[in-house]
Amino acid sequence: MGSGAAFAAAEKSAASVECSKQADAKGLHGKERKKFREQCKHEMMHGTMKPEEKK
Repeated sequence: MGSGAAFAAAEKSAASVECSKQADAKGLHGKERKKFREQCKHEMMHGTMKPEEKK
């Protein structure tokens, strides 16, 4: 049971790091950055982001 939780945490962490990199590239700060990261992580975790949107 513990290894599944570790995998889920690692997956979330990878999504968080990637979304942070994207927010940095866009120069987002404050509320705009938070909103972007929340949406980005949701899309990455649920696979709803279209391939052409992944940059």
